[in-house]
Amino acid sequence: MTENPESDAWFEAGGPLAVLRRRLDDLDGQLVTAMAARLAVCDDIGYLKRALGLPMMQPQRVHDVTERYARGLLEHGVRGEFGRKLATLIIEEACSRELEIIAAENS
Repeated sequence: MTENPESDAWFEAGGPLAVLRRRLDDLDGQLVTAMAARLAVCDDIGYLKRALGLPMMQPQRVHDVTERYARGLLEHGVRGEFGRKLATLIIEEACSRELEIIAAENS
C-alpha cells in the first residue's frame, strides 16, 4: 500500500480508512444498544416513581450523573464539557420518557 493518503488504496474495502470506519460502526452499534438498555432502565424508574408518588426531577441525581460523565471521559483524555453535554442529552431524553410514564397514570 502506498503512503500517499490520496491513493485509492486508503479508501478500498481493506484499506486503513475502511478498517477504522468499520471499527467506528461496531462501536456505534454498541453505544446504541447500551443507550436503549439505559433508557429501558429509566422507564422502569419512571414506573417506580409513579407507583411511589415520587417527583420525576431529582436535581442532585442529575448533577451527580452529569459530573460522573465529565470525570469519566476526562480520565480518558476527552474534554469534561463534552461529557456534561452528552449526559445532559441523555438525561433530557430519560426525563421526557419518565414524564410520559408518570403522566399516563393521570390520563
